Amino acid sequence: MTKSRNLLMSYEEHAVCSSWMSDYNVGFKKYILQQGDTLSTDFGKGYNSICFLLKGDATLMYNEREFTLETDTMFFIPSSIPCDIIANSKIFLLVNSFNKPVNNIVDTCERMSLESIEPPFNKDTDLYNPLLPIRTTLKTFLLLLIQMIDDGVYCKHFHNEEFNKFFFILRFYYTKEEIGNLFAPILGQNMDFKHLVLKSYTRAGSVKELAEECGYSLATFNRLFAENFHDTPYKWIQKKRLQQVIARLSDKDINIAQIAEELGFSSPGHLTVFCKEFLHVTPSQFRKQTVKEKYHEQE
Repeated sequence: MTKSRNLLMSYEEHAVCSSWMSDYNVGFKKYILQQGDTLSTDFGKGYNSICFLLKGDATLMYNEREFTLETDTMFFIPSSIPCDIIANSKIFLLVNSFNKPVNNIVDTCERMSLESIEPPFNKDTDLYNPLLPIRTTLKTFLLLLIQMIDDGVYCKHFHNEEFNKFFFILRFYYTKEEIGNLFAPILGQNMDFKHLVLKSYTRAGSVKELAEECGYSLATFNRLFAENFHDTPYKWIQKKRLQQVIARLSDKDINIAQIAEELGFSSPGHLTVFCKEFLHVTPSQFRKQTVKEKYHEQE
C-alpha cells in the first residue's frame, strides 16, 4: 500500500484532512474471500449495502432464500434483511454501505430522481430477485474506482461523489423495472402517496392546494411529505419549479411570457421575481448568461 500511495499527489496533505477515512463504514470497501469463507450481513453495520461481485462464484443466503452469484453480478442488501455470502471459489467483492434515503441520493436532476420508481412486485413474494448483471459501462466505472482505492484515495467526499455517479449509470443503463426490483425493500414504502404528489404538484399553486389536490388535511399532508420526501413541501415544490424554469429558459425559442403561462406563474413579472429570488438574475439575464457560457465552452 505504501508504494501505491506514493502515486497520489500531496498525499500527506490529504491524509491529515478530517474527511480522510482510515477506517470507515460508509463508502466503497473491498473484500477478498477464499473458497468456503462466509461474509455475514453485519459487514454494513446496520447500513443498506450495494454489493458488486467482480470475480468468482458465491451463494447468497438472503432472507431464508438461496441465490447463486456469478462474476459480474450486483445485489442489494437492506439493513433489515439478514444474509450470508458464502464463497464457492476465491471471490472479489466491492461493497458500498449507505445510510441516506435512496430517493434523495441523486437530487441534482429531475430525470435522475428515484422518487418515481416503483417496485414491480411485492418484496415478500417469490418473484423478488435482488440481483442484477453488471453491464459494460458499470464494470468500467467500478474498475477505475477500485484502482483509485488501491492507490489510497480514502476521501469521504470522493466516495460520496462516486456513489452518486453509480446511480447516474444505473438510471441510464438499467430500466426502471430493474431498478425498482433491486431496491424494492426500501422503495416500497408509501409509494401511493409519492405517486399522488408527483402527479399533482404541477396543478397546485401552493402547499395548501397540493394537500387538497391529494385529498389530505394540511397537517397530515405535511407529516406524510416529510416521511416520504425528507423535505418540506414548500422547498420541494420550489426545487421542482426551479428545475422546470431552468429547462424552459434554456430553450431560447420559447418566449418568456409563454414560459410564465405554461408553468403556472400569474404573469411574466411573477416569473421574474421567482428568478431573482432563486437564480439571482432575471429570465433575460439568465438566458444571456447561458448563451455566453455555451460560447466559451465551444472556444
